Amino acid sequence: MWRETEEYVWQSQVEAALLEAVRRLPTRPRQVIMAVYGLDGRPPRRFAAVGRAWGVSGEAVRYWHNAALVLLRLPALSGRLRQVWEQDSRAAYARSQTLSRAWQRSRRRRP
Repeated sequence: MWRETEEYVWQSQVEAALLEAVRRLPTRPRQVIMAVYGLDGRPPRRFAAVGRAWGVSGEAVRYWHNAALVLLRLPALSGRLRQVWEQDSRAAYARSQTLSRAWQRSRRRRP
């Protein structure tokens, strides 16, 4: 019983920290994250479905999604979430920055 309560509390903390970080995103990236991951209370939706609903391409939605993920790695947005996950050390931030740079470089290489 205690283990279940502890898990519920931790999960609630993660959810609250995640929603706080997402709410701090610019409007369009925030809307994309909410729609794609179902954080708006509706089932998760694909990029193409979100794009059709907004009158844009799925590629535009993917662009906003990727921009949101890059922003969510920033300490200013992800600080509380990183604390909950115990990933708020300098080393964790450095790993995150390295991953972001590698992802950005890989995107530039595509034709």
